Parts: sequence; C-alpha cells; structure tokens
Amino acid sequence: MAHRFLWYFWAFISGARADEGDDGLSDFSNDLATDLAPLLTLFGEAITKQYLSESTSFLDYLIFAMGPIGVLTAMVSTIRVCGHSSLRAFIGRSQEGEATVEAELCTSTSRDVCELFNRGGIARVLGRPNVLELVYNPLIYHEKDCDDSVLNLSRIFFERASEFSGSSIGWERTKGDGRVSADEIAPNPNLSLNVGIVKRPRWVYIAIAATGILLQAGVLVLAGIGVWVLGWNLNGGRTSTTKHYAPVMFITGTTLMCLGMWGCAYLIGQTTEEVRFQRKPVHHRDPRLKPRLFWLQPGPQVIGDQSFDPFGYSEDPANPLQFWTSSRKEFQDTFELRTYFAVLAVLIGYIAQFIGLRGMKAWVSLAQLGVCIVMSILRGCLRMQRLDKNSNQMADKLDIVSGHELDWLSYQIVLQKFEWTMNARSVESLEKNSGHDEHSTPRTSIDSYSTEKDAVSLHNLLTVRKRLAQLTGLAPPYEILNSKCQRWTDGSVKVRAMARKMSAAICQVAEKHLPKSSRSEYSLSIPMVAYNPQGKDHCRTNLHVRLRLGRQDTWEIDPADLEAILGLWLWEVVDDPVLKGHDPERRNDTPVYRIISLTPDMENVEDDIANTIAEITFWSDYFVSFEDVVIRLEGQPWYSASCLWDTGSNGQFHRLQKGMPASVIFTRRYCGWTSVSENIQPGCKGEFRALSVQSFSTDTFDIVAQDLLTVLLVSLTRDITFGETKLVVQDGPVHPRNPTVNDMVDAFAECGLPAGRDAWLCIIPALRERLPLPEPQDLLDAILDTIDRETYISTAVSWLTWSCVQFNSLQGEESRIFEQTLRAVGEVYRTSVRNRRLIAMVSHFDGDELVGWMRRNYGSRAQHDSVVGEILECYWGIKQRLDRIPGTKVYPEKDENEKKETHLNLLQALEDGDRTETLYRLCFIGPDAFRSEALQPALSLAVRNDWAEVIRDMLDMEADPNSRD
Repeated sequence: MAHRFLWYFWAFISGARADEGDDGLSDFSNDLATDLAPLLTLFGEAITKQYLSESTSFLDYLIFAMGPIGVLTAMVSTIRVCGHSSLRAFIGRSQEGEATVEAELCTSTSRDVCELFNRGGIARVLGRPNVLELVYNPLIYHEKDCDDSVLNLSRIFFERASEFSGSSIGWERTKGDGRVSADEIAPNPNLSLNVGIVKRPRWVYIAIAATGILLQAGVLVLAGIGVWVLGWNLNGGRTSTTKHYAPVMFITGTTLMCLGMWGCAYLIGQTTEEVRFQRKPVHHRDPRLKPRLFWLQPGPQVIGDQSFDPFGYSEDPANPLQFWTSSRKEFQDTFELRTYFAVLAVLIGYIAQFIGLRGMKAWVSLAQLGVCIVMSILRGCLRMQRLDKNSNQMADKLDIVSGHELDWLSYQIVLQKFEWTMNARSVESLEKNSGHDEHSTPRTSIDSYSTEKDAVSLHNLLTVRKRLAQLTGLAPPYEILNSKCQRWTDGSVKVRAMARKMSAAICQVAEKHLPKSSRSEYSLSIPMVAYNPQGKDHCRTNLHVRLRLGRQDTWEIDPADLEAILGLWLWEVVDDPVLKGHDPERRNDTPVYRIISLTPDMENVEDDIANTIAEITFWSDYFVSFEDVVIRLEGQPWYSASCLWDTGSNGQFHRLQKGMPASVIFTRRYCGWTSVSENIQPGCKGEFRALSVQSFSTDTFDIVAQDLLTVLLVSLTRDITFGETKLVVQDGPVHPRNPTVNDMVDAFAECGLPAGRDAWLCIIPALRERLPLPEPQDLLDAILDTIDRETYISTAVSWLTWSCVQFNSLQGEESRIFEQTLRAVGEVYRTSVRNRRLIAMVSHFDGDELVGWMRRNYGSRAQHDSVVGEILECYWGIKQRLDRIPGTKVYPEKDENEKKETHLNLLQALEDGDRTETLYRLCFIGPDAFRSEALQPALSLAVRNDWAEVIRDMLDMEADPNSRD
C-alpha cells in the first residue's frame, strides 16, 4: 500500500512539472484566473461593512484577516473611522460627520445613532427614536424594598448591579470589578449585539479562526513549493532572481495584507468600548421570578424616509440571553497614526500579492480564491442566525397596538392571566375602606393575589405599568432625571396627554373644595375587581391614588398613576378577542350607551325607572332621550365597557362571547357600569331593565376616560363638603345649581372629554346618594311654580313624584313637607281631569296610574300615618266618583240652575269642613265662577279651614283675594 501511494505521488509531481508549453491553464490564467482572486479581494463592500460593524473581539478581527475580501472597503472604512483629516480628504470624506460613520461601520450607539427593529431586521439610523431595553428582576424584592430596581432601563440596571448582593441580580460583569459608571454604557440599546444576531459558542470562533490560519498558511506554503519545487513560475525559472521574486512577493504581500486587514478591523473595533455582563444561574422553578429582558419599540416612528412599526420582543425563557453587551464610541488619538500603518500595510501587501500572483501559475491564484470564498462563507455562517420576520410578538396587533405598547408590555412582564375592571361602590363603602386595602370574595382568598407565591397580581400589573410610564418620562422634573428615563412624547402613548389633563382637573377641583389645613395628603380610593373569565372566582381590592400637597402648596397627583389605570383599562377594551379579525375602525364605530340605572325586571320597576329619569332631568340642563331596554346577564363575574352586546330574537340584549355571530346594526357597548355595579352581584343571572342614554361619542378612549374620571371624583367627595344647592329659574324650568357639582362637571371639559350632557350623565348617577338637594320646602315650591307656569308641566310632574320619594324619609316637623308633596300629586290628577289636560300633562302616568301610584307606594305608610291615610283616601274617593260620571262631565254647566246648585254644594262643603267633598266639587267649577256673588265667601272659608291646595286652586281660577267673608 505504501509503495502504491509513493508511486501515485511521484506521478502527480511529474505531471505537475511538465513542460511550460503544455500547461494550457497557465495561458488562461494570465487573462482571468490570476486576476480573479485579487479583484475579488479588492471588492466586496457590503459584506465587509456588515462584518466590520459587528466585530467586537480579537477572534473577529483574526477571522476577518484570513482570506480577506473587500480590501478597498477596509482601507476606506478605517480612514473614515480613525483616519486623520488629511486621509479623509484624500478619499473625499473630509466633511463627513461622525454619526454617519458610526451608524455605518461601528457596533456602538450614541446620542445620535440608534438601532431600530425593522420587520425582521435591525436598522442603524441617525436620530433619537424611542426604543426601550428593560430588565425585569422580581427577585430584588427579596433583598431591597426598591420598586424602581425591579423594572428598569438596562443601562441603569447594570450600572446598579453591584449594589445588590447574592445571586438575585442574575448578572455579573465578565471583566473588571463589577462596578460600571454611567459613561461606560451606551445611551441607546445595542439591539444587533443582543437580539439581532444569535451568538455562536466561543469554540466556533476558535475553530473558524484556526481554519482560516491553516488555509491561508497553506496557500503560502503551496506558493513556495509550487515555484521552488514544482517550478510553477511563468518564466520557467531560468535565473535565480526570476525564480524567487514571485513567491517571495506573494508570501510577503499576502502576509503584510493580512496583517494590515487585521489592523484595520482592530482599529475600527477598538474605537468602540464594550461592557459585557454574563447571566448567572438562578435556581427558581417559577419562571415569573427569573430575571428577563424585554425590548419595546413604539410606532409608527418616521426617521428620515423610513417608517418603523411597533415592535415587541422578549427573550425566550427556555433559551435566555447569556451575554448582554453595550457598545459605545471611545476614540483614541493614537488611532490616527496607527491608521497610516494599517492602510499602508494593506496597500503594499495587496500590490505585492498581485505582482506575485502574476508571476506564478494559476494554481496558486485559484487556491487563494478558494480560501477567500471558503472564509467568506464561514464568516457569513458566524452571523447567519438572526432575528426573523416572525420575532415581533405584537405582529398580530399592529393595527391596534399603536399608542398602547406600554400596556401590552405590562401584561407580557407580569404574565397576567385574569381580567379586571373597576367596581365602583357607594361613597359610604369607600369611607369604610379608605384607610387600607380590603379584599372580599367568597371563593378566592387574598393570598391568591398578594402573597409572594403569586406575584402575578392586579397590583403588580398596575405597579409595572406605572413604572413604565416613569421610565418613558412621565414624572415631575425634580423626581426623575433625564439620564434615568427615556423621554417619550405624549403622542407616543395614547393616554398620556389625557392622564396629565385628568390629574390637573382633579387637582383643580381639590384646590377649590379640599381643605389644606387638616392634612397634607389624601387617598383617592378606586375599587377594583379581578376575576377569572373562565370561572366564577373573583377578588375585590382597592387601589389608592395619592393626592398630596406639592412644593408650591398646591394639590398634586402623579399622572403616572392615572396613566397606568387608564392605559391598562383602555387596552382591555381595545384588545377585545370578540373583535379579533374585524376591521379596526369598527372598534370606534360601535354605538355606546351609558347605563343610568340597572334594576331587576320585576314588580314596581317602572316606578324606579320613572324616579331615575326625573332625578336626571332635574339636575341636568340638557334634553336627555332615554332608552329602556332589557338586558340578560348570563352569570359572568363582572361587566365593563369592554363587553359588547347584541340583541336576540326576543329583543333582549345579551353579551357577545368570542366566536358568537354579531349583527352590525344592533351591536353596542354599555358603559357606566361603575355607577350601577352595586345593583348586581358577581355571577348573577336574569333579566334586568337598563335605563340608558346613547353617548355622543363612540370613541372607546373617551368612554373609558369618562368612567375613570367619574370614579376619582366620586372618591374625592369623601373628603370634601358640598356647597349649598340653590334653585335657579332661567328660560326653562327650575334647575339646581351646586358649585361643587358644577366644578366636577367642568372637570370633564378641562380634560377635553365630551362635556355638557355627557358630563352630567357621568356625575349624577354616580353621586345620586350624595347630591345635596335644596331645602325641601324651597324645592316643593319651585316645582309647584313650574307646574303653575304650564310650560314644562310634564317634566315638573315627574319631579313632583320623585320629590315624594326623596321626602318620604323626612322626620319631625319636616314630615309635613312630604304630606304637602303627596297632596300636590293628588292635585295634579284632580286639576288635570278638570282641565282636560291629563294626557298632555303627564308623561308616564294616566289618571288611574297617578292615584294608583300614590296608593301603591305609600299605602303601607298610611296604616300608621293618619295624615297620609287621609290624603290617599281623599283622592281615591274623588277618583272613584269621577270615574262614575260618563265622559267625565266638567265645566261649563249647561244652565244657570245647575251652575247655582254646583256653587251652593261647594260652599256647603267648605262650611262643613269636608275637604274631600270640597276638592270634588272644585272639579266642576269653571274659571269665571268666582266672579259670581254666590262664591265670594269661598276663598275666605278655604283660608279658615287652612286648606292650602284649595286656596291655590281658587287663586288659579281668579278668585278675588279681597272678597268679602
């Protein structure tokens, strides 16, 4: 076997040393092959710049120098990055800015150079766009009570890494003592180094570098053996000089060029300083407690002529990032001198290599070409695995996520799996729980949301969202420095401007009505409920928003608190799975109805609805068109503005679930649940009567903001005293005016929310139990005056029945006002029958219902209240007698005898003190009757009997106050 091998080797050598004239390949190489390798080595701009801009280590530089391609690009790039101004002028780059060079050739980022995600790639751009790189480390909770350190910008986090002991930090610096100064970390994230390229193990770099050295050295050896042993020089080696110049030139030139290329890569790479941290093993089974990195890019952002979509990315928990790198520019003056040597080495080496190849046969040239191709492939393989097009974790939400990126990220950070909404309670219940958080639920304990075993809680979600607001610049200047946050414009966050306005509006109300002498801080309590949408478990809790005196002795609210709540709540509505796959515009085109009241569909529900309508119209100056529908609750844990409703074949509205068909015409949203949530319990089922009003705005943002502002203002009423309510009569009916309520309504306009009618419809239902009414007697007199003016009589009658409900609880001397009001209701019925105006006057009751309403609502009280019993019996008797008269016979009388008899009967009833008979007889008296002599004593007798309703009726019929007794 050995002999056969030697024979084959000798045959190869003999063939290789054949006569020069028989080597046809050499002739061909003179024209193409010997020039191809140098030409390919000279060019290759794109791949050279890409590799240089991603090289950070000695091995990167060494791999770049072996079998180099892009010699011209390397020289020009080195001059652009490190060269003296004379060299830059020589290549026509004397006026080029540093930022342009850094963006194109360096790995670093700076104030003016940033990296952005760009649909599966990473683009280095000039400018200051917004992109967040965050480190979330919940384990810090166990070492320091420091919320800010749990979630922070990466550069701030790694600057403070040395402050935390033990293994909880999860990261350690690979070089140095672990301390990092602020100047060592780049101001913007290095996406390409940490996310864009999947790092290969170190042994891969060593193997490729060793392969490159062996291949390049092999070509040099081949050149020497080929000429000195095999005679591969073109002139046949006739003299010693001609025999040695070609291999010497090639070997020397190639070596010098490789050294020069290494120097170029080194100089470009060393103009940036890298800080590298390595992840330490953290042994926790719960993935929510492991440190994680997140990247977030809001969008769309327009930089130059490019538009960048929103992008969200987090490291894979199963394969987390092992090294975090920050690269910043750090130029040294000595680099300018070194640039001369590196560029000259490459230039001289390239020329020498070219001359040497021209003096040898094509085998050496082809071998060098093969090395260049092989090394180019290997260099490409080093960074072949990159961020793919499907890496954007919000790719399926691009149509809706713009402006909501921070809210989306909050859920990704805390791994939230339950839904939540506001559960506004009455002010009285808020007062009981104002000092502490109180949870109450029949099935779910507090521990399931607040213990260390379950860090994923509603409070954590809101805390993370608030922290994100602070990290993006929503904080007072004296609380957070520019260096510790990334300043986003208000337009980058959907709810930011509204949070600022809402904070200012609430503080403005507090300035007018909240005392500063007793306390310097108050807590606005927001009742919340978290629930599992798949089951019936729920958890109630309170969220507290601090209202405190600021440095200028004015009330202040951190707008980050409001942004967190408003943003997350709005995202719950926007990211509705029911609307997934539908046109995004439909989300804001769906009609919105505000629930005013919600009562079970049972007996006497009509009376409750009528009272609610009366109360709303009494307080509001605006015309309100109510809609009374039946909605069916199917036992869901809770309801909010995120729910969509559709009508069924029976006309009842039911909540749409994911996958259920919806009709475009009848689908709607109901908001205002915070004002009626006490009327329903979690999991309740059945039919409910919903009194609602269609909102002027269909924008879900406005609706959610209105509800939040309402809840905060209601909570504020715990600590303020309402001003005096006065009655004002203008062009229309009488209306109350309360300065505190008016200021709350004005707060909606200050926030840029729909004001006027919509603002009143938010405040009145929420404060029904707290709205201060005028003095009862003044209110009754104003309502009766409105009825007498006969302009808005239908509205006034509804106010009269509503005031009966309000006055029913009066005690002592004030109970007489309730009796007057109840009697006034009876008078409305009686006079309307007489004047043939019953149907036109009363919007809800007909004649029978008006008296029936009195008996139905106050019949039980009549059993122990003789005065109420007398009133009910009086008007019930009148009604029964009038019902027996065919066609309801009223004035004018047919002849004088009948008229005289009617007048005498009235006078007799007055003289006998028979109140019921008197009122009955007045039903047949015409407006001109009191001009007769017979009825002159009537008014005096009514005054003697102290019958106020009789006196009023006679005066309305033009009785003479100066008539004789």
